[in-house]
Amino acid sequence: MYKIRFLLLIISFIVNFSSLFSQTLPGWCEKVNYDKEFIANEHNRTQGVSYLLSDVQVNLVKEEVYTRLSLKITEENGLRQASSLVMTYDSTYQDAKFLMIKIIRSGKVINVLKNQKPELIRRERSLEYGLIDGILTSYIEVNDLRVGDILDYSYVVKGFNPIIKGFYLFNQNTSFTVPIGKIHICYITDGSNNSEFQLKNGAPKPQIKKGNNSIRYIWEINNPEVISFEQDIPSWYNPIPSILFSAKTTWECLANQILKLFTSKEEFSDEYKALLDTIINKSPEKEKQARYAIQYVQNNIHYLGNEYGIYSYKPRHPNTILQKKSGDCKEKSWLLTCLLNDIGYEAYPVLVNTVQGHVLDEQPVSMGAFNHCVNCLIIEEDTIFVDPTITNQGGGMKNLFFPNYENGLILKRGTSALTPIPLQNQGTTTIDETFSSDDLQGLAYLNVKTEMRGGNADFQRALLKNMSFKDIQSEYLKFYATLYLKIDTVRLLSFEDNIEDNIVTLEQSYSIKNFWKVSDTLKNEDVTANFQAQTIQNLLRREIYPTRKSPVAIAYPIDIKQTTIVNLPADWTVENENETITGDGYNFIRTVSYDNRKLRLEYHYVTTQSYIDKTQYADFIDQNGRIFNKLNYALWHYGSTIIEKNKERPHPFFIVFIVLIIGLCSMFAFQAFKYDPMVDVKYVNNKQSIGGWLLVPAIGIIVWTAFMLVAFLLKINWGINSWLYPSISNHTSIKLASRFIMLFGILFMTIFGMLNSILLLLRRSSFPKMMIYYYLTFALFTLVVSTLIFVIQKEGAIFFMNVWPFINCAIWIPYFIKSERVKNTFTRRLRINTIKTQDERVTEVEM
Repeated sequence: MYKIRFLLLIISFIVNFSSLFSQTLPGWCEKVNYDKEFIANEHNRTQGVSYLLSDVQVNLVKEEVYTRLSLKITEENGLRQASSLVMTYDSTYQDAKFLMIKIIRSGKVINVLKNQKPELIRRERSLEYGLIDGILTSYIEVNDLRVGDILDYSYVVKGFNPIIKGFYLFNQNTSFTVPIGKIHICYITDGSNNSEFQLKNGAPKPQIKKGNNSIRYIWEINNPEVISFEQDIPSWYNPIPSILFSAKTTWECLANQILKLFTSKEEFSDEYKALLDTIINKSPEKEKQARYAIQYVQNNIHYLGNEYGIYSYKPRHPNTILQKKSGDCKEKSWLLTCLLNDIGYEAYPVLVNTVQGHVLDEQPVSMGAFNHCVNCLIIEEDTIFVDPTITNQGGGMKNLFFPNYENGLILKRGTSALTPIPLQNQGTTTIDETFSSDDLQGLAYLNVKTEMRGGNADFQRALLKNMSFKDIQSEYLKFYATLYLKIDTVRLLSFEDNIEDNIVTLEQSYSIKNFWKVSDTLKNEDVTANFQAQTIQNLLRREIYPTRKSPVAIAYPIDIKQTTIVNLPADWTVENENETITGDGYNFIRTVSYDNRKLRLEYHYVTTQSYIDKTQYADFIDQNGRIFNKLNYALWHYGSTIIEKNKERPHPFFIVFIVLIIGLCSMFAFQAFKYDPMVDVKYVNNKQSIGGWLLVPAIGIIVWTAFMLVAFLLKINWGINSWLYPSISNHTSIKLASRFIMLFGILFMTIFGMLNSILLLLRRSSFPKMMIYYYLTFALFTLVVSTLIFVIQKEGAIFFMNVWPFINCAIWIPYFIKSERVKNTFTRRLRINTIKTQDERVTEVEM
C-alpha cells in the first residue's frame, strides 16, 4: 500500500512539474541555463541594468518565435527601464502570450503572473508618418521590483505573415552595444534544406543538429564583445555581428511572387476611367500626359498606409485607392503604374530600400529586404524612376528628381536581379552674395540670391509649403547672424518658383552694422571684414578620432556653388588665387580675383559618393580642414593710406556736379529770401518774440539743418565722400541715378533749412509759408528716396518707414496757418511793411 501511495505521489509530482514547465517553455524549445552571478565590466555598465541572458528560438515548422530575457537591477535608475514589459504582435495572423514573468530575490522566486495580468493595448507607433500597422501590445508594469532583483521573463508569438511564406528573413545579433552574459539563438527547420544563413561582421558559426525531420542551427555566445557605434557612419552600415537566416530563393522568384500581389481581375471603376480621360485630354503629347498622371498621384492621393496583416505587403486595388484618395507607397505605385500603362508607356512598380540600398545586393533574397515602393517607366531608351510619395515635384519627364536609393527590384516578368538606379537630377544650389559699403565706417548692405535646381528645388518647395515666410526669414537671419551680429532684414524674403524647369529662387537683403570692425583699439582707422561660405562649411566633416573602424558618411550628392562679390570703398591690394582640393568622394575649387575695387570669391564643392572608407579617413579629415580654412576670407585695411589716396584723386565729374547743385540751390535760396508777403495791420505792432509752441519747430529746423550740414561734411555713408569718389559708393546703372536724386535732395533740403533758419531769426513775414513749403518738400523727398532705394535698388532706405516728416506736415502746417502766435511774431518785411487794413486799403510804412 505504501509503495502504491509513493508511486502515485511521484506520478503526481511529475505531472504537475510537466504542467508547470509546459507553461513556461514550449515543448519544441531547448532549456537554456545561464550565470545569475554574471557581472559586467565596470566600464561597460549602463542604465542600472545588467543583462544576463538573451534567448531567441524560432521554429519555422510551427511558425512560432520564443523569446526570453533575464536581467539584474544593479542601480535605482534601472528600475523604470526594467519594470515595463511589452510584447507586440499582429492580431490578424498572430497569437501571443507571456509564458513566464518571475522575480528572483535572495534565492526566492516570485511569480509575477500569479498576481498581475498583462493589459492589451493598441498603439499606432507610426501614425504621425501616415502608417497604421494594427499592431497590438501586451503590456505589464511589474510591481515591487527592487535593486538586486533578477527579472526573468519569456513569451511566445505564434504565426507568420502568410504573404512572406517561402521568402522569410530573420535577423539576430550575436553582440550588443551593452554587455550581456549569454546569447542563445536557435532556428529549427523541417530538414528540407530550404533555408540558409549569412554571418555578418564576424558572427560565429553555429552548431548544427540534425534530427529525423528537423535541423537545428544553434548559436551560444558567452559574454560577447560590446560593440560601439562611431559617429557619422552611413545609414546602411551596421558594425554589430549578426545572423541573417532566410529561405533559399532567387530575386526572380521573389519578383514573380510579389508581381502577383499587383495584379487583379477586377475591372477599373468609372472614376478611374474618367481620370484617365481627363489626363489624356490635357495634352496630345504622351510625355505631358505621363507628367500629369504623376502629378495627380503625387499631389491628390495623400499618403496613408493601412499596413496590418497581409496589407503590409499586398496593395489594395487602384479603384479603392482612387475612391479613398489615400494610399501607401505600394498602393500609389500600383495606381500610377496602371495610369502610365493605359497612356501607352511601359511602366512597373519597383521595390527599394531607403536605408540599405547601398548594400541591398549583399542581403538575402526576402520580402523584408525592401521598405518602399516606387515606379519606373521607359521613355524611348531611357528608364525614368519616379517616387509617387513625393509631392509638388517640378521639372519635365526627363529631368525629374529621384532619391538616391541605389538599387531596386523591378516587378516585371523576367526580372532576375536587382537593378542599379543611377542618380537622377539630384540638383544644384547656386548662392550669389553681394556686399556693398559706401565707406569704412561699419555699415554695409548684403544681397543674397539663392537658386536651387532639381531635387534641391523640390526640397525647398516642400519646406516653403510647411513653414511660413516669417519663420524661414527668421532662420536665414539667424544663419547670417552667426557671422554678423548686428545684421537686420531690409527687405522681405522674395520667392520665385519656376516649376516647369524646377528652379526655386530666393532673394534676401540685409543691413549690417559694424561690418568693418576696428582691428586695433589704438588705431580706429584700422579695420577688418570677414567673409565665409557658411553653407559649404556646414557640410564638412571635421571631427577627429585617433582611430577609425567604420566608414564616414558625407553629404551626398552635393553640388553647390557660392560667389561672394564685395564692392570695396577704396583701392585694395588683393592677390588672385586659384586652388583645387580633390579626394575620394569630393572635389573643391576656390578662386579669388580682384578688379576695379571689386573682390570676387568663388567656391564650388561637389561630392561624388556617400561615404569615405575608413582607410581614407585621416586624409579626408586633413583635406576637410584645408577646405574649411579656404572658406574663410578676411580683408584688412590700414586707414591712413587709403584716406590719403582719396584726398589726392577726387573725381572731377562729381566735384562739378556737387558745385552745380549747390549753385542751383543757392539761387533758389536767394530768390526765396526776396519773397516778401504783406502783413495784416492788426499784427504789425505786436512784435511778439519766438516762444510758446513755436519754439518746437524753431529749434527743430535749426538743429536738423545743422545735423544735415555736419553729416554731409563729415563723410558719413551719404555724405560728401560718397560723391567725390565714385567707386566708394559703387555708382552703377540705376543706383547711380537714384543716388544723384538723393544727393540733390540732401543739398536742397540743407540749403532750404539754412534759408528758413535765417528767416526765423529775422522773424520775416515769409517764414510761415516757407516752413509749410519745407515740410511738404521734405515729406515728398522722403517718399521718393525711400521708394527708389527700396524698390529699385532692393536695399534698405535711410528714410523708409520713417513717418515723422508726414507727422510734421499733419501737426505744423495747420499750426502755421492758424496760430495767432505765428501771425504776431513774423511781421517783418524785407524793406517796407505793407499794412492790410480792414477796409482793404494799403498803407506803406518805412522800416
